[in-house]
Amino acid sequence: MLQAKQPQDPAQPAYWFDRSRNTLVGLVMGLDLIRNGERYYLLELNTNPALKPERRALFETDLDPLLVALVEQAKAHGFRRLVLMKRAGWPEQAMDEFALAATRYRIEVVPASGVRNAEDWLPELPRAPEPGTAYHLFSSWRPSAHSVDFLHNKWSFANWTRAIIDREPGRFSKLAYVPTYREPIIAAETTDERWPNLVLKLASSDRGAHVAMGRFSDASAALDAFGINQRDPQSTPAIFKLPLSQRIAASISPQRENIFQPFIPPDTVGDRPRVIRLNVFLSPLYSLYLSSHEKISSTPLPERHPQGLTRDYAPYALNFARSADYALPTPDEQDELAQVAAQFGEMVRMAMEERFEIGFS
Repeated sequence: MLQAKQPQDPAQPAYWFDRSRNTLVGLVMGLDLIRNGERYYLLELNTNPALKPERRALFETDLDPLLVALVEQAKAHGFRRLVLMKRAGWPEQAMDEFALAATRYRIEVVPASGVRNAEDWLPELPRAPEPGTAYHLFSSWRPSAHSVDFLHNKWSFANWTRAIIDREPGRFSKLAYVPTYREPIIAAETTDERWPNLVLKLASSDRGAHVAMGRFSDASAALDAFGINQRDPQSTPAIFKLPLSQRIAASISPQRENIFQPFIPPDTVGDRPRVIRLNVFLSPLYSLYLSSHEKISSTPLPERHPQGLTRDYAPYALNFARSADYALPTPDEQDELAQVAAQFGEMVRMAMEERFEIGFS
């Protein structure tokens, strides 16, 4: 029996197209990737693409290529108005670029923020969106929006990516998912002593707030190191030092938070590991490669990772490392990442279409 599709929050239909009004709602997100062999492993999908100044400095153009891609495709699909929504508001440089893009491409570009009483404050999407308008969410307008959480929550993300790739592996040949479990599994093939072999995360946390890793001989040693009850791998990890209120909430919540993954070794630039951030636009009508950059560890990879917890995260946890070098992928790799974005956009469309009502009226 087919499962009924869930309606989206009417105040934030994050992935929606109304054909009769030519109104689109889509997400600008940051996809963290590790290249290992011939495939790109899908690490995390971030609701905030984190458009930092270090990234912008990589592009010597007067308009961010991410903005150019969004504007050009909006015009190509007949939209007269592009609303760019970011909950924390836009910096001055971005506002200047929006004005320039509007003039150059002859399309209305409207910044919107969730900052109360700001000039561009937009508390929620209009109940009757304007015809010919594309709304692009650069952050979840409502953190509780279940359609966004479905895509972004680490446990949910691991499950829907695995289900779709396993169903049609040849169709998504450039992508690989990270195996994800509710208890620690130590992979027998992790013989390279330079790397950790196990990662612990809290499924709903963001920005590397609750991530721990290490190299362990067995699951029991890992649970001890993380401060997790041996009889309950879903008990609150002592290593994260959660406040009392959060520990109590975790103890009574039916939502299981602890996820365990094998550490996927990234490729390296010399002796320095790197991670790739791929910025993508996701919507029912079209998906886009927007830009890509890499973060290269400022710390060389040690010759050997000792048994036990990882004490220095700098060479390993690059997607949230505070000290790393920014660089652009090579032109050939950027072409390949555009193919990755296309495959990933198709995966998202399949997952969302199966789970939610996504418009097309």
